[in-house]
Amino acid sequence: MSEGTVRTTFVLPTEIAEKLKEFIPDRKRSEFVAEAIDNHLMKMVYQQGRELSFGKWKDEDYPHLSTQEDIDCYINNMRSSESWRMDTKKEK
Repeated sequence: MSEGTVRTTFVLPTEIAEKLKEFIPDRKRSEFVAEAIDNHLMKMVYQQGRELSFGKWKDEDYPHLSTQEDIDCYINNMRSSESWRMDTKKEK
């Protein structure tokens, strides 16, 4: 865990608590639960971003991407170009 820890209490259904005890060793449970919560939260943040961006894409703004073939060609061109990799290095 990064940057310290916080002790907290959770109430779990008996069945889940038993499975946790069965499959995860005593001193690894906090790490397991933290990772599971983090993964679930990342999915929630991603879903929220999807919902907030829904409807932002307008087909008329991207006529060069009107078919799947156009999209595949665009992606292949981007991936074959080294410039996209150099741009990300500059941002760091």
